Amino acid sequence: MTNNNFSINTTAEERNTLLFLEIADVLEFRPEEYNQRTWGEFTPDFYNGGADDKFKVQFGYDVEGNAEDYNWIYADEECGSALCIAGHAAAFSGWFPTITRSHTDHPEVSWTVVHTAQHQKSSEPGHKYASDAAREALGINDAEATWMFDSERNWTPDDLRRFAAGVNILPNDRQ
Repeated sequence: MTNNNFSINTTAEERNTLLFLEIADVLEFRPEEYNQRTWGEFTPDFYNGGADDKFKVQFGYDVEGNAEDYNWIYADEECGSALCIAGHAAAFSGWFPTITRSHTDHPEVSWTVVHTAQHQKSSEPGHKYASDAAREALGINDAEATWMFDSERNWTPDDLRRFAAGVNILPNDRQ
């Protein structure tokens, strides 16, 4: 949104209030799952045993007997998963990470490019950058997304709840 070449904030009606609140709950109740410095990361200790099995459960491989919503990452000390605001917005909106095998044959997860279905390659249709998927899902504009997704920001649950209620995301000097 622009007005005389200046960015303006979106309103509460334009924003996905429930998504903002859902992410605020992660920051408050599961802070180990939040890291604003990465779109998303999965850094298990592969040499501690069971990491491949945890990967399969978390990212939809070998889903028999696992939770229905296996695209979401439930972080704990053993799996070491964390996402930024954009990564959370993409994941909660049904996007999947890019999963590849490294030179050591261990799976690698990247939330930089997300997909509409599991096991998609970046060259297939239905992919986009996590920042674009998150901006659309949150209902915010480009200027707000740039400010909100900046890796130098450290958002609190209360910040996100205020944004959900319609408080300006951009500081006055950035509007």
